[in-house]
Amino acid sequence: MLVSSLEVQGYRAFRSLRLERLGRVNLFVGRNNSGKSSLLEAVRIYAARGSLRLLWRILRDREEVGLRSEMDLEQLFVGFGSFFHGREESRSSRSPIVIGPVGGDLSSKLHLALTWQGAASGDDAAEEIPIPKLEITFGERSEQRRLDQIERLVRIGFPPRDPSLPAEHVPPAGVSQLGVLWDSVALTPMEDMVIRALRFVSPDIERISIVGRPNQVAMAKLKGHDRPVPLGSLGDGVHRVLGIALSLANARNGVATFDEVDNGLHYSVQRQLWSLIFDTAHALNVQVFAVTHSWDCIEAFQHAAADDPHEQALLVRLDRERDGEIRPTLVNERELSVLTREHIEVR
Repeated sequence: MLVSSLEVQGYRAFRSLRLERLGRVNLFVGRNNSGKSSLLEAVRIYAARGSLRLLWRILRDREEVGLRSEMDLEQLFVGFGSFFHGREESRSSRSPIVIGPVGGDLSSKLHLALTWQGAASGDDAAEEIPIPKLEITFGERSEQRRLDQIERLVRIGFPPRDPSLPAEHVPPAGVSQLGVLWDSVALTPMEDMVIRALRFVSPDIERISIVGRPNQVAMAKLKGHDRPVPLGSLGDGVHRVLGIALSLANARNGVATFDEVDNGLHYSVQRQLWSLIFDTAHALNVQVFAVTHSWDCIEAFQHAAADDPHEQALLVRLDRERDGEIRPTLVNERELSVLTREHIEVR
């Protein structure tokens, strides 16, 4: 597994969050604004070793940086500052972000620091203009980037991908670039796993293909039909399952994160999907992190965990206390079985 425990300091709502243990398959629950999606982000950022490409993508997805082609330094500083806990605090007092295993040494943790320091020459030789910088450190690797340089990279292209673990993410609205994920599994044993997953929702699917570039369309061959049909015509649930299955197949020896994992899925197929997630995660050495608000999803997760022989499930409830701190409650498989049997609210 990527990590057997996780500590997140200074990231968004987390002043200091410690998950003393993690499973291979982890489900996060809690009320709105309790930090569930932020915790998925922290996992992704750690797996990507602080990739600039990923940091920028998260900011754009949350609309925390503008859509204009150019932004001034102050806007960029505010945008990147949204990653850091206590964004309302002064620039000099903002603490760095630390993500990594609980109690691990410094080489196992990712550090992100945002400072407004250094200088660039102004029109007046005596004038110095302070510039914001992002410092990323993991193990022996450390780099500093001026925020205006990061914004420029968005336009001209990022450098080759930073050293990282395989990591795939399925947002609430689903995966947009299915073709890239499909290309890596087509005509391999993983293609059979994907088709089997799709049949949970639409049993008549025989084969699928992703056609058209750059506008990609998933097409399905149905039993008893001569012509393929757009996969989207079979409902949102099919697209959801396709994104999850392809992400698992592409995350071998890494992580897969699913935000609102059950979106668009009827409760009757969720137990089968969770069983597939458990089996595939174990077979491909993938660590899974998912979020839900649904009791049906929690029940399906529990039943699949009980059927799985590897005891690899963990449910984590996040609660925001009155002082603003977020407290985790870890629920193992045996405890979860009692909670679901007695219908004790954990969402």
